Amino acid sequence: MTSRLYFFREEDEYDVEEMVSRITVGDIRNTTSEPVKHVIENSPVSAQDLQKKEQELHSLLQSKLGFQGYRRFIKDIFEYCGEKGDKFNLQIYTGAGMDYDELLTNAKKKQQGLDPDELVGKKIEKSLIQYEERGSNVLDLRFVLAEDYSVTIVSDDGEENEVYRSQPSFVEARVYTDKNIVVLSNRQLDDDEKLRVRRTVQDWTGGTISSGPDLMENELLALQNYLNGENSGIDYGDFNEDSISTAKYRGERNLALSRSRIVQPAKQDGRIVALQFYRQYGSGNHERDVLVRIHRDGHLTASKPTEPDFIDEIVSALTRLRKHREFWNTLNSQIESYIDELMVRSLIKGVKNYKSKKHQATGANVNEFVEDNEYQIVEVQLYEAVLFNIGCKLIELQINGNLPDVDTADKDPRQKDELRGLFNDFAEYEIDSPHYDFEHIWDHLYALLSSDYSSSLELIEEATQRYRI
Repeated sequence: MTSRLYFFREEDEYDVEEMVSRITVGDIRNTTSEPVKHVIENSPVSAQDLQKKEQELHSLLQSKLGFQGYRRFIKDIFEYCGEKGDKFNLQIYTGAGMDYDELLTNAKKKQQGLDPDELVGKKIEKSLIQYEERGSNVLDLRFVLAEDYSVTIVSDDGEENEVYRSQPSFVEARVYTDKNIVVLSNRQLDDDEKLRVRRTVQDWTGGTISSGPDLMENELLALQNYLNGENSGIDYGDFNEDSISTAKYRGERNLALSRSRIVQPAKQDGRIVALQFYRQYGSGNHERDVLVRIHRDGHLTASKPTEPDFIDEIVSALTRLRKHREFWNTLNSQIESYIDELMVRSLIKGVKNYKSKKHQATGANVNEFVEDNEYQIVEVQLYEAVLFNIGCKLIELQINGNLPDVDTADKDPRQKDELRGLFNDFAEYEIDSPHYDFEHIWDHLYALLSSDYSSSLELIEEATQRYRI
């Protein structure tokens, strides 16, 4: 039976074997922890006993404490510092028009009070075995699917026959109706099963659910940036050369992968389609680094157990940053929108040279005016795009007479002529409004970059609130 357990894990559902796998031998030997001190002071177990090899140690503890005493000891350590929750392999879907009351009504109506074995082979809409209200327009659903397996049967005359049978397998979904997002357990699900579950949830909510969020590369970077993730891997795709689908690069966390000469060709010819990064989860004795991997299609995995509040945080961040998709367009894609017109009407020394100079100019200002602890090297392109896209919005406000006064900037921008040239080209060739005041635009950008924010998302939210853009 495959559980795919994540959203329906209960606090008391860990057996001894699971708890042992979620603590380390170092936790058992840690004589400064309360559970270990207690067992040394109140049982035949000594500190010296705890130094034995792992397998021998567990056998000795069971011998001296008895099974119930051993179980209590392991549970005490698990509660003190163990990794609660489960590793996840999830798929995120976005949608529209989901209604919580309609979903809850259908769940109540469709829930089957049967043994899981009796639901094997049923249609998805008739295989809901459990649902839970989680508050704030969040509902968890648990369905029974059929998992096929084979057994070999030997007849009386010795002939072997392979027979296929089915057993219950569970799939979970968390539905955020106010955010129009569905998160589906993805482990060992084939595409047809995912489609059937997604369509069932869609019907029950009365809304629509897409096949995936199709995250932009700067949305992936913005999520990593907002979660304070430490990057350790980048996947590039969408290359001009059809024979190459994906190029994957891995390194130590915080290593400047994107600036490696090995990575540069993929960066120039493709776009980011997946990221992996380390994110701290838990607190106190339960704190641990979790390696998260997210793909642009919304496929999400984690290397260590977490509880559902981790997914809630990711979904909340995705919801916030997807409200501002126009600000996540890359600098390259924005330049592409007017580069043909620029080449016809102006003299530039090649598109690559032009892009390179504009990246250098925006990057220099990110390095100068954004605090070092707010971004990693791989996220420079994210802040370059945010700086440019906000500036473009401010130019449009200025042209329409809606840009307020602001204090004069204390500092000029780095590579001022190149940066001004970038905004000049946008104003002239993209919106046909070359007569604007760059100095005034910079005053506003400087004020924004000097404001209180801790992520690219918060910088955008500050700009949209301040200027209603």
